[in-house]
Amino acid sequence: MSGIAGIYHFDGRPADPVLVKKMAATLHHRGPDRQAVWCEDNIGFAGLLLRTTPESMHEKLPWYDSEAQVALTADARIDNRKELLALLAGATGDLSTLSDSRLILEAYKKWGIDCLRYLIGDFAVVLWDQRRRKIFAFRDHFGIRPLYYHVTERFFAFASEIRALLVLPEVACEINEGRIADFMACQDDGRSTFYRGIFSLRPAHFLLTGTRGMAEKRYWSLQPGPLLRLRNNKEYVEAFTEIFSESVRCRLRSTGPVGSHLSGGLDSSSVSCMARDLLREEKREQLHSFSFFFKDLKSCDERRYIRPVVQQGNILPHYVQADRFPTREEYEDLQDTFEEAVAAFNTFPVWKINREARQSGISVLLDGFDGDSTVSHGTGRLIELARSMRWIKLIREAEGYAGHFFIPRGQLTYYYLRNYSCLSRLFDRAGRIKRTLLNKQEVPSTDGNSLENTILARDFRTRINADERYQHLRNQQFSRKALDEQKWQVRNLTDYGMPRLLGLIDRCAARFSIEKRFPFWDKRLITFCLSLPAEQKLDHGWNRIIMRRAMESRMPQSVCWRGGKTDLTAHADIFGSTLVEIYQLQRKENIAKISGYLDREKVFHLLENPGHNLSGTKAIQRYRTIALMAWYVHMQDKIQIQPGKA
Repeated sequence: MSGIAGIYHFDGRPADPVLVKKMAATLHHRGPDRQAVWCEDNIGFAGLLLRTTPESMHEKLPWYDSEAQVALTADARIDNRKELLALLAGATGDLSTLSDSRLILEAYKKWGIDCLRYLIGDFAVVLWDQRRRKIFAFRDHFGIRPLYYHVTERFFAFASEIRALLVLPEVACEINEGRIADFMACQDDGRSTFYRGIFSLRPAHFLLTGTRGMAEKRYWSLQPGPLLRLRNNKEYVEAFTEIFSESVRCRLRSTGPVGSHLSGGLDSSSVSCMARDLLREEKREQLHSFSFFFKDLKSCDERRYIRPVVQQGNILPHYVQADRFPTREEYEDLQDTFEEAVAAFNTFPVWKINREARQSGISVLLDGFDGDSTVSHGTGRLIELARSMRWIKLIREAEGYAGHFFIPRGQLTYYYLRNYSCLSRLFDRAGRIKRTLLNKQEVPSTDGNSLENTILARDFRTRINADERYQHLRNQQFSRKALDEQKWQVRNLTDYGMPRLLGLIDRCAARFSIEKRFPFWDKRLITFCLSLPAEQKLDHGWNRIIMRRAMESRMPQSVCWRGGKTDLTAHADIFGSTLVEIYQLQRKENIAKISGYLDREKVFHLLENPGHNLSGTKAIQRYRTIALMAWYVHMQDKIQIQPGKA
């Protein structure tokens, strides 16, 4: 992991090394092992290093290649080093000991912009091509490593975190009102931030900028393709095991002990068990696991699934208490870390896990984040069965799924027949007849078409055209109908909310100089899982069935074949109430502060009602309201952000 920052003046002004160093100083936590600045004429780069791989021990960033006249700074880990080295064979000298950032530079020297076709890993890279007088910046396929930028007619600036851009005198710290609306509506365009004029480079995009302006383009997209056809389940399991083990193995490359976030779920347990076995094979130090537990909220506690994994051996466990809620000082630290309203209520326990990991000497931490999307729940198969009129099979799979995951009988069957089969018109007609007989009017659905039930203040909604913005984002997200398993999986994997969550996890770890690594977000693994037939994702009502079969011999049966997930609603409710108390959000003056954006009466009503008394949507709205208010109060107190600018 690294921290990067820099500035390029279009108007020819010299880059100020003092200012570039100032940007770098805000990112010290991302690279405590080395910090350097390179400036020449109107361009300046900063690079900060956390040495987490053997090849990084002698790495220097920024790097300038005087022969090619190319400068580079990068936050990068390349996972296909062996394949890339083979493709670069013939280049001057032995490249095998080069750092990952230097390999990227060699790839650029050989293929130019096309080098992106050959890179696999987590990376955010900025190159200065002096001969072409262009900045070339790019981000990995799924947005694991962050890259923010600000651009005007006079200059272009970039950084791993927003705080480094706010150092620049020409970058005003102003609220982006559109992002407030998106946050409250749980929508994301993948580009905007809470700060006006500061943007995130989207995943799988590159940016070219020079004296004639800037262009941002997509270099890769995840697309449905031909399905993989093997002879039997055993062959599918063997193929999955090979590629999953490699996605974990390449992320074990480290200069010290490796940790894993073990939550008790199938995804984190799969990563931890595979990492444990691979470390044992390589005769390396045992895996450190980091888990949170609930002492008082027993219904949220997962230790009954965590302990069996630990008891299999070769794992050194560490635990932190999740229901010891933050002090104001701790939450202020969390707010500063995320640089935006904290969207997820479980971030504080994760923050504590990272702190514990760092205190235990860990700088590399594996995370099983969202293996659900990569391996897939397989519910797209239910769509396929409904559309192809294989209704007996649909009923068996839907009822099996409902039984394993505690869903009322008949609910899934009705849903998929009602919405995806040729019987949908009969359901519509039956509904109209029923309403006529009962003399009831049809209630129009507003889901996805308006913000009628939002907590946003009406004047604010009108001023920023929030309804139109919301509909535009919804249309982008659902522009392609997901009528089979592959398309459903692509939609989940390419939702722009995903890279934002990955970015929050990255910053939460970087706060403690830890590099988070995500085996399930390996491009090769995702491409493979997307190619699997639907029955390898959902079978006999079990989702992620191929991974359960592959990991059955490596993990406890009680974990491998567990159904459902622990309900953390109680934790969310108490955490939200803790924030209300910390910031005294229920006070009239604090509600008044946010009233330019949120409806005052609705805010008061939500704060008065505990989350456990609310429906799922209302509970989410309550927590997001609290998180936004806490962030707003925090930011006004610290840096005097003035509202009212779009």
